[in-house]
Amino acid sequence: HSPDGSYGAPLGNEEIAAMTTVQPVPVSEGQELAFWCWYDIEEGWDYAFVEVSRDGRCYEVVDSFTGRSDQWEYRTYSLDGYAQDSVFIRFRYTTDSRTTGQGFFVDDISPVADFASVSTLDASISDSHYDIADRDQGIYYYRVRGYSQPHGWGDFSVLKKMRVGEADNAPPEPPSISGPGRGKIGRAYDYVFRSSDPEGGSIYYFVDWGDGSDSGWLGPYASGDNITVSHTWAEQGTYHVRAQARDQEGIQSPWGVLQVSMPRARLLLLYEGLVQMLCAALSSWLYPWLGPNM
Repeated sequence: HSPDGSYGAPLGNEEIAAMTTVQPVPVSEGQELAFWCWYDIEEGWDYAFVEVSRDGRCYEVVDSFTGRSDQWEYRTYSLDGYAQDSVFIRFRYTTDSRTTGQGFFVDDISPVADFASVSTLDASISDSHYDIADRDQGIYYYRVRGYSQPHGWGDFSVLKKMRVGEADNAPPEPPSISGPGRGKIGRAYDYVFRSSDPEGGSIYYFVDWGDGSDSGWLGPYASGDNITVSHTWAEQGTYHVRAQARDQEGIQSPWGVLQVSMPRARLLLLYEGLVQMLCAALSSWLYPWLGPNM
């Protein structure tokens, strides 16, 4: 979908291919799993799946795909059932021994894990507690797993978020919105949104287009980065585009607002003008015949 390419499963019969996030993804309230996909799959026999798992071992199917999409589709799924936990995200494609299509392709997946670094603090803890000290201000995520002599290492726990710094977490700035203030119905327009988080954390955006539709939560994006989202209005009118930013802890900003006008199409105005001109010409032509009392 993006110009740089997309992720696709290998083609062939009796294939089972999977792509899984390397690191677990922290999930906050209101967050959605979103991606673009295109597929050409033997209907009813071959399938693609999108799945999530807390432990990376047992996966729950979020959705399945078979048949043909004909175009790129944007899919979103609520992750509220996993809020305050962390999940692995997996895309899986399976084929039988007969006909195969062009396969399953996915791109622009959100959310993804955005950690500055990943390291092991200690691999030989024998006590029931462990002290962590002298951390710089910021947000940290920790997970643990156990070890036994007969079985080796077990699975990791879900991530536990810890915040180091001042007790108050300031919300992101209201997003700025730039883009056309006027346009034509049926045409897509790009709008650029930008917000900054006082703590420098990642940001999610929510856009209300004013016509009853919205973008859902998009992200994460780096603090201060511009993001571009396009929209098409179907009816004439004046709309108030509203945007809100949210940080990694779910703290939301005030709304940013931009007024956009979609006036009547020029073709309609031209038609009305021609009718007026025709009526005026007809009136001047009939006047000598009918007189001033027509």
